[in-house]
Amino acid sequence: LQKSLGKTTTTSSSSQLKKFPNCDCTYCGKTSSRIKMGSVTQADAHPSYHSREKQTVPFVLAKCLVYIVYNYAVDFVLQSGVFGEIALDDYKFYSFLLFTPVVKYFYFNKLETTHDKKVFAFSVFQDTLISFYYFKYILVSTNNLWYVIFPLNHGGMIALLEYLQFKFLAEPDEHYQVKLSTNPFDFVHVPMIALAIFLYSLVLDFDTPMKPTSFLDMWVPLIAGDFLFGFLHYLSHQRPELWKLHKKHHEYKAKDLNSFANFYAELIDSVSMNSTLFVMCPGLYYLGAHPIVLREALYNVFFTHSKYSTHQMGLVYFFEWDVMDMLADRMRLAENHYYHHKEGKGRFAAWGYVPDSVYEMLLGPIDPVKLHLDTDNKKAL
Repeated sequence: LQKSLGKTTTTSSSSQLKKFPNCDCTYCGKTSSRIKMGSVTQADAHPSYHSREKQTVPFVLAKCLVYIVYNYAVDFVLQSGVFGEIALDDYKFYSFLLFTPVVKYFYFNKLETTHDKKVFAFSVFQDTLISFYYFKYILVSTNNLWYVIFPLNHGGMIALLEYLQFKFLAEPDEHYQVKLSTNPFDFVHVPMIALAIFLYSLVLDFDTPMKPTSFLDMWVPLIAGDFLFGFLHYLSHQRPELWKLHKKHHEYKAKDLNSFANFYAELIDSVSMNSTLFVMCPGLYYLGAHPIVLREALYNVFFTHSKYSTHQMGLVYFFEWDVMDMLADRMRLAENHYYHHKEGKGRFAAWGYVPDSVYEMLLGPIDPVKLHLDTDNKKAL
C-alpha cells in the first residue's frame, strides 16, 4: 500500500538534522540540545514530518481510487452479513480503535525513545476518547437543529485534550499561552459560523444513506473553500491595510500555536477568513452530501492551529484518508497551516491543495516594502 501511494525513500535522521539546523520548533529545540550531549537515540527521533512531501494531484487521485475500492469492499462485506449484522457506523468505530494504534506505532518511529512512547500513549488515549465522543455522541445526538452545536463540541473537546497533552508531554521550558482579544466584536465570527450551520441544518436530510463514494462530496467544496480562503489570506499578507489587521493573528508563532489561535484575530480579518463556510455549505447541499461531511471538515479545521496536530488523527469518520497520508509520509491536512505560522509566509491555502503560485499569478507577488518591512524582516509576512 505504501508503494502504491507513492512512498518515497526517507532520508536518515542525521541528514534531516543537517537540513534543518536552525529549526525552532519545540521538538527540534529539544533534539538539538540533546545532540550536543551526544544522544544518538534522540537524534534518531527527529520528527519525520520535515521530510514529508506535499499533496500532489496524482497522489490525491490515487488515494481517491484506493479509498473508493476500500469502501466498496467494506460495503460488500457488511451487506453480505459475513460477520453478522454490523452497521457502518459501528464498523467505523471499531476499525478506528483497531487500526490507528497500529499505524501510529510505525508513525512514531516504532517507539524507539521515551518521548515517542509518551506521545504514542497519549495519542492513543486521546483517539480513544474522541472515537467514543464522535461515534457515540456526535453522530447520535447532534442531528436536526442540534446540528448547530457540533462545532462548539469539537472546539471544546480538542482544546481540552490539547491542554492535557501539554501537561503530559511538555518540557520544563515549554509554555501554553492563551491569547484572547479584549474586544467582544472580534468574536463575531462565532455566531456567524453558527448561523451558516443553522441555515444548512434546515435543508439537510439527516436520513441520507452513507455511500462508498460519500467522502468525495467533501473534497469538491473543500478545494473550493481552500481556494477562497487562500485567496483572501494571500490578500491579507499582500495589502498593507489588510496586513495591519491580519498581523494580530500572527502573534501566535508556531512554538506558541494552540487551538485558541482560531479565535484570535481582528473583526474584519476574522469575518473574511471564515466566510469560506458560506461557500462550503451551499456546495455540500448542492452535492447532496451526507451530514457527516461538514462535521469532518470542521473537525479538521480546529486542528489547523493545534499545538499537537501531527500527533492526532485529523479525521475521524474518514480516518482512512489520514492513514494513507501517514503511510505514504505525506503532509496531512492540518499540517499545512501549522507551517504557515512557523515560516511566517507561504502556504496560504488552508489545507495546501491550492499552491501559492496560483495566488501569485492572480494577484501578483507580495512586496515587503509596501508593508513597511525591510528585507531581513520578510519572515514577518
